[in-house]
Amino acid sequence: MYWPREQISKTVKRLLSEEGYQLLEITMGADRHLAIVLDDEPSLPISVRDCVRATEIVQSSLLELSIQPKAVNIEVRSPGSSRLLQTVDHFRRFQGSRVTLKTSKNGNGRARYTGLLVSGDDEEVRLAVDGREHKFALDHIQEVRLKS
Repeated sequence: MYWPREQISKTVKRLLSEEGYQLLEITMGADRHLAIVLDDEPSLPISVRDCVRATEIVQSSLLELSIQPKAVNIEVRSPGSSRLLQTVDHFRRFQGSRVTLKTSKNGNGRARYTGLLVSGDDEEVRLAVDGREHKFALDHIQEVRLKS
């Protein structure tokens, strides 16, 4: 069975957005596992009911692409304590939080850092690690996640 990843991602994002949900992360495995992480707001966390509704939306998006939902393992969840930080708003909201940052390039060969999120904007992220502040260009960052 054909697995049109880009079409699935676009369709799921569009349909979730139309229902008022923000897609934080989508991953699709070769084993037909489709994992959806919904973004939440501090005043309105993602509930079990939201996850059930979002699963129904994902199922309808698969049908729209002529994919039988029963052939796909769908997982919908809230960001949880290891949420992915992707936007300037995320960096502002979680400033001062403990995070793990994975980078693709760094002068000292190190690829993973854990520290306090000092700041983040549309150009760079700053972390305090072991008492020193480090700057990371956004285009060299693979991911930033909250660390519980």
